[in-house]
Amino acid sequence: MLRVTQFAGQVRQLDVGVAKVMLGGVAPHAVDLLKFNQPGGRERYLQYGAQAAPHLERVGATVRYGGLAPAIIIGEGERPWWDAILIVEYPTPAAFIDMVTTETYGKVHEHRAAALDRGDLIATSIWSIAD
Repeated sequence: MLRVTQFAGQVRQLDVGVAKVMLGGVAPHAVDLLKFNQPGGRERYLQYGAQAAPHLERVGATVRYGGLAPAIIIGEGERPWWDAILIVEYPTPAAFIDMVTTETYGKVHEHRAAALDRGDLIATSIWSIAD
């Protein structure tokens, strides 16, 4: 698992070498926990999403889930710290790295950085609970 905690959207500081080693050859699912800036963060993130879509498509990534976090069912507190969760599947670790390291994505990413108070990006891989 690769975890990149982002404050003020610093995805460009991702250590590409470390990401390649940690992700290995497994297709990662990026779990993005999003805490929006107030006011206007959610709207700015939607703008980022619309502009990021062609970059996801270019590398063959697929958004698998997006939703809000209204309550905690099991755990402490009434609500999680994040406002929304997004899960994106990338075909390979190289596809993820290719997308986030391009100059054109960097410009789009500025909207993400402006939208979020905090965003934890966690790269995971699929495993079977039966294993």
